[in-house]
Amino acid sequence: MSTRYLPTGWTLPAITPWNRPFFTAAQLLIQVCTSCEGAQHPPLDFCHRCQGHDLDYRAAAGTGVIDNFSVVHHAGSAMLKDVLPYNVVLVELSDFPGLLVLGNVVDEDWHERLQVGAEVRVEFAEVTDPDTGELLALPQWRLS
Repeated sequence: MSTRYLPTGWTLPAITPWNRPFFTAAQLLIQVCTSCEGAQHPPLDFCHRCQGHDLDYRAAAGTGVIDNFSVVHHAGSAMLKDVLPYNVVLVELSDFPGLLVLGNVVDEDWHERLQVGAEVRVEFAEVTDPDTGELLALPQWRLS
């Protein structure tokens, strides 16, 4: 487990019946349609490929490459001013080609090493949802 990248108090994801496994399992779970075998992220209540409703979750290896990224230099919220600059990455999972997962790279030296094609591995920050008391495991990325 790692510490949370964005500040304490920053908005947590809204937990739904479809994304709860993704945000609580402390392993990278990807939603897969059992009818057409299509993988999707973010999790939904239906398959975006065949519109089926028979959905399951499969554990991903937790590795991938950075498909794209942005470095934010202007805080859109006063809560983020102390973490500037911060990064936002899209990671293509190694065992689900074409599937992108949004996150942040948490390495101390990300400023020098962040680039498209860089290999990453997932790790999780445990955060208690102050509204529900539920323990969440937020996926974050570390450069390999």
